[in-house]
This record gives sequence, structure tokens and C-alpha cells, in this order.
Amino acid sequence: DQRARLELVKSLDNAVLISIHQNFYTDKKPCGAETLYAPTEGSKEFALNMQSVLISALNENNSRRAAKIPENIYLMNNVDCPAILVECGFLSNPAEEALLKTDGYRLKTAAAIASGYFSGEPILKEICFGGQNESKNGVLLY
Repeated sequence: DQRARLELVKSLDNAVLISIHQNFYTDKKPCGAETLYAPTEGSKEFALNMQSVLISALNENNSRRAAKIPENIYLMNNVDCPAILVECGFLSNPAEEALLKTDGYRLKTAAAIASGYFSGEPILKEICFGGQNESKNGVLLY
């Protein structure tokens, strides 16, 4: 439930949201990981960094670029923290679907997302951390 997820995110001090998904199109050709960002401070910079890490780690031929989340995505358009949505690949592309079904590729993708978070920390630190909430930061993955 999107509203329950929104309340969970809003209940965390200094939250950073990383929403993880698999993409699907009716066309079987599209492929590649893609990062979408919320309209909140720091989200675009976080997404640009994450997309760069995903391309480096998973497919250097991926030409997808980080993009603003569509307005019809309730959660991402109502959070008040840095938030990105990571589409790890296309289940509609047979070759990518086969990769996404392997433990090794899923582990590699998870490691890339973690790396994208940690390498993006300086961007996020300016927005989320500091002051009396320094030790109360939270990352929410779902």
C-alpha cells in the first residue's frame, strides 16, 4: 500500500528512499538499468550518481539516463526526502530476464546499488545529516 509506505518513510528522521523494481515493456528490445528521481532536494544528484554506478557495474553499453519520476507515481511524488526508483532491468527483454534470474547477477546488482548509495553519501550528507539528528539517519529499501 503506497500510503502506508509513505507514512513509514515520513516517520524516519533523515530518510533516504531507494525503491527497487524490474521494468517491463510490451516491446522486447528495451534493456538496461534505469534510475528515476523524486522532485525532492538531492534526488536528481543522487539518481545521476546511481545511474553512473549501475552503468559501470552492469552494462557499459547502457545508454539510459537518470530521469524525473512520472507524476502518477504516488509515493515518489509525496515523499519529503531524497528518493530514487531503480529499475534493475527489463523482464520483457529475454536476455536481460535470463540475467535477472541468476543469483550472481542479482548479487552484482545489489552490490552496485549499495555502492551507488555509499558513493552518493556526500550528496546526501549535505541534505539529510547533521545537527541533532546526526546519528538518526535512515535508509529505506523496498
